[in-house]
Amino acid sequence: KKCQVLNHIGAVGSPIGKLIIAVHRYSVLTSTKYAENAWTRRCIRRLVFFQFLLPLISSIPIAFYDYIYTMRDGVSVVYAFTDPGILTQKAITTSSYLIYIVCSGVFTMMTSRALVRMSIVVADGTTRQQILRQQKSMFIIVSLCAVSHFIKALHQ
Repeated sequence: KKCQVLNHIGAVGSPIGKLIIAVHRYSVLTSTKYAENAWTRRCIRRLVFFQFLLPLISSIPIAFYDYIYTMRDGVSVVYAFTDPGILTQKAITTSSYLIYIVCSGVFTMMTSRALVRMSIVVADGTTRQQILRQQKSMFIIVSLCAVSHFIKALHQ
């Protein structure tokens, strides 16, 4: 059961972490200084705490469900959760992915618009061009993360 709870924490915590990254990218692009360290350490600690607390709380029901056992070569082997356990885990995981996909899509589109505005404003200065190049590459990374989690959500 411990491994199942850890698996659930990872499955729910991962979209939360990637959503935090998408929000951070948007906040960097909309700030006036384009500073990567726009958030305070206290804010980051709270977000990381939230990233682990929410999946931990949502895994509490999973810890109390029983398993279905099957016999293989005369040995009782765990087969799966009971039906209520499977349904609960699927509902929680699907909800977290759905929330992630919607919010990430919104923040990715807003980040894209901010990036377009930034590319219009940027002059010929080499420093500004480097900032623009870095922000474009970070946008591509966040977009790929969103697409990969969308595919993972469809697979689930």
